Amino acid sequence: MVKTRLCAIFLMVFAAQWQTSHAWGYYAHERINLQAVDLMPDTMFAKLFPARAYLGMHASDADHRRSDPNEHHGHYIDLDIGDVKQPPFENIPHDYSQALLQIGHDSLARMGTLPWRIATYLDSTVESLRAESPRAWKHMADLGHYVSDAHVPLHAVTDYDGQSTNNRGVHFRFEWWMIEAMRDSIRWTPESAQLLTDPRETIWPVLFESFSLVGALLSADDEVRDLYGGTSKEDRYIYERLGYSPDPRKEALFFRRVGTIAMDRMNASAAMVASFWLTAWDLAGRPPWPRHPARNSP
Repeated sequence: MVKTRLCAIFLMVFAAQWQTSHAWGYYAHERINLQAVDLMPDTMFAKLFPARAYLGMHASDADHRRSDPNEHHGHYIDLDIGDVKQPPFENIPHDYSQALLQIGHDSLARMGTLPWRIATYLDSTVESLRAESPRAWKHMADLGHYVSDAHVPLHAVTDYDGQSTNNRGVHFRFEWWMIEAMRDSIRWTPESAQLLTDPRETIWPVLFESFSLVGALLSADDEVRDLYGGTSKEDRYIYERLGYSPDPRKEALFFRRVGTIAMDRMNASAAMVASFWLTAWDLAGRPPWPRHPARNSP
């Protein structure tokens, strides 16, 4: 069984190589969703494998919708806005209706709504699986994206780009540039999928841990800046338009300092995405899986 699975994964990865040329955000989200499929129990893996390429290819669709004003705030939550204390941030209601009542619609949108966006897409996935609708694959890809966002430290804090600590650019360096430059050094060792007893509550400790890691990222970025200078507009242009690092030394040093954090969070993301998918299927009543989508289906 293991040998058969490894052969199947190899063939799928080989066939998909032509489309895997994304920079960090797209690359990491894609790999996390692909890894999540591979973590499924054997019987589920066989059912999900034909949709594996689709789930990876559409892992960043949610980012492409960010121009929608109702989309942007679903990718983060500034925990230090909602509660000036440290984790576990007891003043932030975990129930959305209570949060809306206590914080207000506009303030809640400014703070970010990531944990409740995850709950919404969990519900959508459950409903579409129960109906055996092909839309389930789209909802699963999006659910994977939001669950992965919760594992990124800079998606849990107001100072998301080091703008108040002279670390502007650290967001892209951690999520995108470092991962793209050092992708061959990344070790994928995620744990297997598990049924979640309370998936809505499960995501909150993930966010608290993300918040606790921000300081380490800023300290590492300080070291990079002290040695090699900050991130200029020219650096950003080269990264975003030409797709390579203007100074690989920066990414290599940053990876030496926080690469373990990045790998731990990406591996935890894959395991959590797989667990959310498994739990959604269980909550739907373990129905037959819908018709598989074509790799390039919208």
